[in-house]
Amino acid sequence: MTTELSNKTKKKQYQRDGNIKMKKKKTKILQKEKKDKYNVTGATPVTQDEKNKKIQDEVGLNKDLSFKALESETKSHNYVWGLGVEHEMQLFHIPVSGMKNANILFDSQESTCFLTGDHEESGACTKLRKAGEEYYSPPNKERKLLLRKKDLLTDEEYKWLMGTDWELTGRQAAGCEGGSTILARTPVLMPELITGSHQNRTIDSIHREIIYLEEKFIKLQMKNPITRRKVAKYGPLKPHACNFLSDIKVPVRPTIHSDEYQFEGDQDFRDYLGSYHITITLPHLPTIETHDFVNLHRYFGMQFQWIEPLINGVYFSPDPDSVGNGPNKVKGSARIMLVGWGTLGGSDLRKLGATKPGEKVPFSEYGIGRASNIKAEWQDAVDFPDAEKIKKCVKTAPPLARYAKYPQKALTINTSDVRTFNFEPDRKKCEELSNPSDCPRIDAAPMVPPYGMELRIFDHFDVKYLLDLMKVLILLAANGQRHHPTDYVQKDKSWIDAVKNSMQEGWNATLSSDYIKSLQKNLGLKLDCPSNRLDHVYDTLIKELHQLNHTHYICQLMMEEPDKEPKSHPVNRYCWELSFNKKFKKPVVDFLKNVYRKGQGVSLSQFKRDFFKHFEEYLWRNDVEDLLYALETSHIVNLETEKGKITKVKILVD
Repeated sequence: MTTELSNKTKKKQYQRDGNIKMKKKKTKILQKEKKDKYNVTGATPVTQDEKNKKIQDEVGLNKDLSFKALESETKSHNYVWGLGVEHEMQLFHIPVSGMKNANILFDSQESTCFLTGDHEESGACTKLRKAGEEYYSPPNKERKLLLRKKDLLTDEEYKWLMGTDWELTGRQAAGCEGGSTILARTPVLMPELITGSHQNRTIDSIHREIIYLEEKFIKLQMKNPITRRKVAKYGPLKPHACNFLSDIKVPVRPTIHSDEYQFEGDQDFRDYLGSYHITITLPHLPTIETHDFVNLHRYFGMQFQWIEPLINGVYFSPDPDSVGNGPNKVKGSARIMLVGWGTLGGSDLRKLGATKPGEKVPFSEYGIGRASNIKAEWQDAVDFPDAEKIKKCVKTAPPLARYAKYPQKALTINTSDVRTFNFEPDRKKCEELSNPSDCPRIDAAPMVPPYGMELRIFDHFDVKYLLDLMKVLILLAANGQRHHPTDYVQKDKSWIDAVKNSMQEGWNATLSSDYIKSLQKNLGLKLDCPSNRLDHVYDTLIKELHQLNHTHYICQLMMEEPDKEPKSHPVNRYCWELSFNKKFKKPVVDFLKNVYRKGQGVSLSQFKRDFFKHFEEYLWRNDVEDLLYALETSHIVNLETEKGKITKVKILVD
């Protein structure tokens, strides 16, 4: 059977070519024939050995053979599971002064074009470039003269870079009232890194691989002599620590003909910097019935949605303009709130698939795709001027045509937080069911074994923190088997309030007792928290999840160190404080020195009275505690707190 591959699949094909030297053991892992036949409903059964092999080949296209630790570090005990990570991110020059001043964007696409000469439609030289404005790549003979011998790409490196997908930032939606632009795009595409072999991998192994891929991508850029000279002048290349900036400087292109950047006046860009998608199929026996498989993932998904407000306030990045700018800026995820990518609670998990023995589920109604299949009521509860555009577009713009083939699965332009999929090797049949560019993957297929779900809400953050987040997810999956949740989040007032609070206040939002009671009920936890402050609730939750579930078979299979408790990483707090230090730290410290003496202690109420004599109250009334925590991080003040609230401030500078 002859099939026509999509452009994206063609790109990935480069990564598969040249894999002749693959070790036999790894070949067997990738192409293992599944002998068990699944009793599936609502989608085309995949039971033939030939079809299975084609599907395994497609899933394995991203595999990087130079990464060795592909196999799981745990024994499977006949269980089958799957795990994969996609990470799209921008690269920046990091100056000597550190991350707070890192705002010069590096054009990875232009540099990759120079190295590969990839002029395919979706290649580095041409993707979204106007005719006559393609990026420059020297002829092969000239490139060999320009590069040092040690900088010439190996065949494997060349094929791997040729397989890079390039993703847009910002957002547009045709049909929006007032224009299609929701957030203006930064005119530089992001590389997307994707882990390879997916079957029976530990989260530790996947984490090692995604770190390796990031390091490899940067290392290959450094083979470009023009890139090396830029790095020498502007600083080394690294993804930003945060996911949203309002002062991105984009050099005038082309940059490849000069050792220095040129910038267009004072034009800065405001945009998000990347995202993670995590695909998980939970451990199950090959003989599992469809309804048991669906419920295994449904319980996990329900508990995941219940803790989304907590993840929002811990791992996701605020609008950097939320510092000293009044109560109208987002302190939770600016990407989710302002752009609508990855809507919290954006998937109706009642529509995953069959949850009862023998239940028939129509393809037109069941399964969840990239578009949200349920109204996000929390959006109407949160009032930010900057979010009015996305809220208006949700009401006026039609979903993308490729998502709206089945209207009940794509209600608005909001995107889902959980997505399901399947595979159909018969291209004609696949195109009838799904967007042709996805084939042979079927987007929004009803869930059936052995295909789990993709979690889609995660902001970009430093990749070193990803393992602890994945630990929490696996503990949550195990917890879903220990305690079955009963309530869905979308209409729950306590959950909606928690989302609102996390968006308005970020990491130190005060959560309602009703929300904590809902967590206790639906996660089966005691949650004896020191306070209702968001980060305290999250820390207590992950500690209890670990105590109750680390010996569960899901954790034992998917973690290499299940006895090791996950850590909390306050990305949200760090990113707010980064903006504060850059913009306001000096004048605030000057205020402290002028008003107080070293060692002096004042109550919070007195501090506010003094502060508002020097700084406008409207702009700072919601930020005083945040700035005090930022000053504590810098050892400028010492704080006394009671139940998560600051009571006294001690000055440590003179």
